[in-house]
Amino acid sequence: NFDNSVFMDNLNSIESNRAEAMSNLAQDITAKRDELVNNELAQRYTYLNFLQDLQNQTNSNILNYISGSQNNSSSGNSYNANAYAANQSSSSGFGSYANLASGVLSAMGPYG
Repeated sequence: NFDNSVFMDNLNSIESNRAEAMSNLAQDITAKRDELVNNELAQRYTYLNFLQDLQNQTNSNILNYISGSQNNSSSGNSYNANAYAANQSSSSGFGSYANLASGVLSAMGPYG
């Protein structure tokens, strides 16, 4: 009977250790899974931020190109208008006055 009691005590100790090991393993697995999920989310957010920065830079480049094109077009239009005005005024008797007025209006800009 004594041998039976020692065996049962040892069996209970083994079962207790097994249950504790299983609990620790489950907690470790859960913690590792949470760590991996958080790491994956952080990497996704980093990638999304990269894509957003890339899109913002592309849009900025497009707007800068459009602005440069508008400035170039405005400069060309101003040159053509001045050349046309100078050509028209040189054929009339008021050439110098027309050139002066055209220069003043050009200096005032499109809203002057």
